Amino acid sequence: MNLSEAIESFDGWSLPSTFLGSVRLKLAAHPREAKLLEELVREASREEHWRTGDLVTGSVIAHRETKKKFPEVEDAVITSIIRAVSYEWR
Repeated sequence: MNLSEAIESFDGWSLPSTFLGSVRLKLAAHPREAKLLEELVREASREEHWRTGDLVTGSVIAHRETKKKFPEVEDAVITSIIRAVSYEWR
């Protein structure tokens, strides 16, 4: 299973705090994909992306900067990770 498939299979957005755990579990047997997930989460979670205090602006900045660092990663993957990370900044 690749990262995109693991993310697309998540359907529990009513409990967004379970997103990362679910995706990590699905990628447990795929170390390269699991490492990419952690790198994306680390970048998306950087405090400087979220300093504005506005979640919409923070999400836009986090997405832009994450995409710059990982241009090969699909926008849908980054969007889902940003969505999950944004709940930590609420």
